Amino acid sequence: GLEVLRTGPVACGGAPVSSTRIRTALAAGQVEEAAAMLGYGYRLHGVVVSGERKGRTMGFPTANLQLYEPLKLLPGDGVYAVDVETTGRRFRGMCNIGVRPTVGTGNHRTVETHILDFDEDIYGLDLRLTFRRKIRDERKFSSLGELRGQLEKDKREVMKGTGW
Repeated sequence: GLEVLRTGPVACGGAPVSSTRIRTALAAGQVEEAAAMLGYGYRLHGVVVSGERKGRTMGFPTANLQLYEPLKLLPGDGVYAVDVETTGRRFRGMCNIGVRPTVGTGNHRTVETHILDFDEDIYGLDLRLTFRRKIRDERKFSSLGELRGQLEKDKREVMKGTGW
């Protein structure tokens, strides 16, 4: 036989850890809080698919992710600092989750990641994202120039991150 040891609830931040608390934190974009409860960074995994290439025209090419688990909970809409794993290597990245209100045409949520210091064709390859922290909420900009300026700020913010 097996011996079963019963333990009390695990607490994080003064409250018991539960799947509801983890889902609530993720939906609010609180990926650091979710990671503390999970014991690891929240991850998404998928294949890189072709997009509209609008990011490339602004100097911020993105890898558009088609999830292997399409029903997996996405963190709340916004821009995140992420670890990116592809082609057996690891990079820093900034990931946008949302409807792309400045350039999008509809309400379909996407997962797009700009990989820092990376310029390779990875269409059709695996990509793994580990969420580090939220940089900002997604918002609509008045022009592509204004969006590009914000992306530059986002990149600087991602570069401040530690642990890479």
